[in-house]
Amino acid sequence: MKRFNEILCVVTTPELSRATLDRAVTLSENNQARLTAVAVAEPISIGMGMPNQGPISAELQAQRLSLTRNGQVRYQLKTPYTDGTTHVLFEPLDFISRLVALVPKPRVNLTRFHGVFAPNSKYRALCPCRRLLRCR
Repeated sequence: MKRFNEILCVVTTPELSRATLDRAVTLSENNQARLTAVAVAEPISIGMGMPNQGPISAELQAQRLSLTRNGQVRYQLKTPYTDGTTHVLFEPLDFISRLVALVPKPRVNLTRFHGVFAPNSKYRALCPCRRLLRCR
C-alpha cells in the first residue's frame, strides 16, 4: 500500500467532526504523514447588514466592498478610472488571490534604497553620512 505524505481533513458538520478527525489522526500516525485539518464555516456575507460584533471587523465591512446576487465580489474604487469605471467585479477566489498577493513574505525587507543610498552605488563610499554613522 502506498504511504501518504500529507493528509487534508475537511470537516463540514459538527456531528461528523469527531469521527472524521479520529480517523484522520489514525491515518496520519500510521503513515507518519503531516495532518492538516480544516473546518468549513457557514458563508459570511460582507457588508450585508452583519452586526458589528460579528467575526468580521467594521473595516472589512466597508461600504466599498459587497457581494452581488450571483456571488461575485463587488469593489467600489476610491476614484473612478479615466474611462469612467467606478466598480470592479471579481470571482471570490480571484479576489482572495489578489489579497494574498499583497501580503509580504516573512522576513523580507520592505525598505528599498535608490541613488547614493543603494547597496551597489559607486558613490556610496563618498557619502558624508557614512563617516558620521561609522558604517562600513
